[in-house]
Amino acid sequence: MILSLLRQSTGWLALLGACGFAVACSSSSSPPADAFVAASVGTGPMSDSTMCPLGGLAAAWLSVGTPTGGNPTTVQDGGNNGSGNVSVACKVTPGGNGFDIDLSVDQSGTQGASMTITGSVDATSGGTGITGTFTSYSDGGPYTSNACVITYEYNMAAVPVSPPVAGGRIWGHIECPVAVLGGQPGKQCDARADFLFEQCGQ
Repeated sequence: MILSLLRQSTGWLALLGACGFAVACSSSSSPPADAFVAASVGTGPMSDSTMCPLGGLAAAWLSVGTPTGGNPTTVQDGGNNGSGNVSVACKVTPGGNGFDIDLSVDQSGTQGASMTITGSVDATSGGTGITGTFTSYSDGGPYTSNACVITYEYNMAAVPVSPPVAGGRIWGHIECPVAVLGGQPGKQCDARADFLFEQCGQ
C-alpha cells in the first residue's frame, strides 16, 4: 500500500515538473528594442563654419531605418542596416509628471556612428536640459550638449500618434545647439535628429 502511494505521488510530481517545464519553455521573451534615427551634425543657427570643424550645413550623421510616410521603418537591436550592424539600448521609464529616458543607438562599420540621449520629458511638450551625444567613426566626435531640447515632431510636423511617449516608447525630435567637440571647447557644431525608440525597458 505504501509502495503504491509512493509510486502515485512520484508520478504526480513528475507530471507537475513536466508541466512546469512546458510552461517555462512556452513563455515568450520580450521582443528586442528597435529604433529609427535620422541625425545630422554640422553648421547651424547657433554655430558657424569657423567653429564647426565639419564645416558647411548640417550633414547626415547617422541613419537607422527609413523615414517612410507617416511611420518610419525601424531596425531591431542586433539587426543589419546597410553596411553595418545596429545596437539599440533604451529605457523610457514613467516617473513624476513625465518620463525618464535613456536612449542609445550605434551602427558599426567605417561609416558608422552613434547617438545617446538622456534626460526627462513630460507627456505633452517634450523636455529641455536634455543631454545628447553624437559620435561618428569617420568624422570624429563625440559632440555633446547638455542643453538639448526634445519636441514631439517628425519630418517637421507633429508626431502622428498620441501619446508620443509612453512607458517603453518615445517618438520625437531633438535639437542640440552648440554641441561641443570632446576636449576642444572652441570647436562646436549643431546636432539634431528625428528618432523613434520602441520595445524599450521601463
